[in-house]
Amino acid sequence: MEAKIIKIIPTRAGVWQGVYRPWEVLKRDAIWLLGKPVTVDHPHGGVSANTFMIGQIKNVEIDEENQQIICEAELWPDRLPPELLEKIQKDEKLDISVGFYAITDPVSGEFNGKLYTGAEKQIYFDHVAIVQKGECSAGDGCGINIMAKKCECNKDKVVKMTENKDSIDVQTQEEQPKKVYYVPKVLKENGEIKVQVDEAAEPPADVAQVLQQSVVQLLEELKNDLMQQIQALTEQNAQLTEALKKLTEEKQMIEEEAKQELLAEAAKLVPNGDVSVYKTMDRQALRQIITHMREIAQSHSEKTPIVITDNVKQPSLDDLHDQFDRMLGRKK
Repeated sequence: MEAKIIKIIPTRAGVWQGVYRPWEVLKRDAIWLLGKPVTVDHPHGGVSANTFMIGQIKNVEIDEENQQIICEAELWPDRLPPELLEKIQKDEKLDISVGFYAITDPVSGEFNGKLYTGAEKQIYFDHVAIVQKGECSAGDGCGINIMAKKCECNKDKVVKMTENKDSIDVQTQEEQPKKVYYVPKVLKENGEIKVQVDEAAEPPADVAQVLQQSVVQLLEELKNDLMQQIQALTEQNAQLTEALKKLTEEKQMIEEEAKQELLAEAAKLVPNGDVSVYKTMDRQALRQIITHMREIAQSHSEKTPIVITDNVKQPSLDDLHDQFDRMLGRKK
């Protein structure tokens, strides 16, 4: 059975599910509707190789005056449910819904009396589904058999994008027809990855190849940026490692000097100046020992001199050494 071509309005500027769809964003990204499948209801998880298609979007028109997108959909009657085909043939109004992915900004506002808490800044259309009730319904101006058979749009404000030619024909009442070609590409701008559609005077040989090349170029740029960042971080890490090494060496020198000063003081406080037993101590333990030695020395210097009588034996030098060792906790 021969394919059936119908006009549909899949979407328009407005607030849908609490998110604002600006006209400037919609008309820029409408090109992604070209070639997309038409389905009955939304396929679970999006379109895949196993999605049952009943048609395909062939042409896309931008209706500037009404801020809506008009598409030519090619439907395949042998795949349409009989009751659905009958409704389309009787020109009954049917709801449709677009499947899409979008990047939104968390902004709030009001459009045409509807409040929103987010605004789309990039849209990628995935499919168009015929549904029982669409978010942009027939009552809102979206759907099948909404417009007349012949488009009554203001022709000097309609841009037509054709999948077969991969071109956009812009026609005004005063000017001769001219062709402008859309070339989509992916790029990085101000730290963000964006999809941009450029105009070209000549048609690209293969839009998919051009898009693929732009993605490859973007990935190469991201790779180069990443390698530069890694190189900078590597150099910074080497500098920090060298600085840490110098600081560690300086710290060790200062600690060694401080320990030598403590050992020199200990030599003045112990008998015969023998500090060999203290050299293996860490600086903190040695400082505690020195502090204790100072307290003992201070205590002895402040005591009243002892008067030696005939009945008291004067301690020998060895006795004093033994007493001093016991006070220090040293064992012989």
